[in-house]
Amino acid sequence: MPKKRKKDLVLEEEGLAGNGTAPAPGAPAQGERQSIYFPKDMAEEIKAEALRQDRSISWIIQKAWRISRPKMKQLPGANELESDFTPRKKR
Repeated sequence: MPKKRKKDLVLEEEGLAGNGTAPAPGAPAQGERQSIYFPKDMAEEIKAEALRQDRSISWIIQKAWRISRPKMKQLPGANELESDFTPRKKR
């Protein structure tokens, strides 16, 4: 687990059912608990946006991921050299 820096803020959410209640014991969970570390200012923006849209933090982050995923796929991998990078063609 990455070491938490003082200026970082942790956003944590439980995998809750759609009605805001915890799943019944033994029932399959809709999600699993994750801890994601963000710089404090970014975490505050995410919280504010979740409040503005009356959505959960999890929903905001999932939507942001789905919107940005095509652009992320165009970025070079950790083992690829920047000079060797050419954007991937759409399939």
